[in-house]
Amino acid sequence: MHVYLVTIISSLMLFFLCSPRRKRKDIAVRSHLKKRLTIRRTAIGVALAAFPPMIVAAVRYKVGTDYVATYYTGFYRILNGSTVDGFEFGYYWFNRLIQVFTDNVFVLFAITAVIFVAVSFAAIYEESYNVPLSILLFFVTRYYFVGMNIVRQFIAAAILVYSIRYVLHHDLKKYIVCIILAFSMHYTSIIFLPVYFLPRLRISVKRLITIIIGELAFFSFGVGWFISFLQDTKYGRLIARHDVCGIKFTIFTVAVNIVILLVGYCGYKERKNDERYRLYLNIQVMAVLITLVFRSIPLMERVYWYFSFPCIITIPYLFLSVKEKSYRLLVTAIVIAVFIIYLFYDIVILGDHDVLPYQWIFGKSPVHYSGWQ
Repeated sequence: MHVYLVTIISSLMLFFLCSPRRKRKDIAVRSHLKKRLTIRRTAIGVALAAFPPMIVAAVRYKVGTDYVATYYTGFYRILNGSTVDGFEFGYYWFNRLIQVFTDNVFVLFAITAVIFVAVSFAAIYEESYNVPLSILLFFVTRYYFVGMNIVRQFIAAAILVYSIRYVLHHDLKKYIVCIILAFSMHYTSIIFLPVYFLPRLRISVKRLITIIIGELAFFSFGVGWFISFLQDTKYGRLIARHDVCGIKFTIFTVAVNIVILLVGYCGYKERKNDERYRLYLNIQVMAVLITLVFRSIPLMERVYWYFSFPCIITIPYLFLSVKEKSYRLLVTAIVIAVFIIYLFYDIVILGDHDVLPYQWIFGKSPVHYSGWQ
């Protein structure tokens, strides 16, 4: 675990080394065209902060539950001409493109790690109200570690978080492009498409309670119909092979998300005309609604990730609903502490996602192994 601790500390330190201060201006350089180019210190800080998690994930070896069975052997199955895995078209051709230049599977893990971290940090730079807090949330929410296991889906999730900027800019074309890119990595990401319309919704507390009651009623009586509706799809077949989320995980996840939502609702009357606030609040509403059916439908955690991963940028803005700065810092500290405790319990004690012990590729050689043996 010490490798990850050093990674988190290094990432934050690199950001603060370049972070803007009152007496430190942006950096001006001259390009080859003799034009003055200004580089924001925040951009440099975020770029530097991305390097430690990027490098650690890029040079990992057999880190992540799906490392060997899905991605390592899948790379060589694609190289052998097999399509048995049923990979999404974008991920499949991404492998084929790499294989034009090399048959070294370590290159696949390096590039996917760079994409996941780079896109996530680009979203933080573009959309976060509090960049260092967002960087910390990227780690303590466990999503950095989950991303080293569920590679395709978290590349898709990172793209979707980045796409939120186009929702706020009302740029439907670029938003659709992001959705298509995410869809090409993991088909389930299409569920994020309606987020474009979320800023239009004004969900008061009373309306939210009505929605929750309706959802619970539907899934109490209609869950069988819902599962049968999906049974002939790829994910319907996956549902049949998986159990619902555990009771401890469900209780914790529901509680944490409700706390985040309640904090956000503290300033609803004053902030309901703020489009960014409505969007971030409604994404959190979606996350809460999904957690409530964890015990009804298998694999709902994977759907939840799409609406929970944006918390790395939504929490800092939603928590502005707590007007008193000292109280806001206290609430933020408590939420971060809870995330850290669960991170330790889930990743270290339970060994979830198999990111421990950490190993790297140095001294290892890629072996052409398709798993058929």
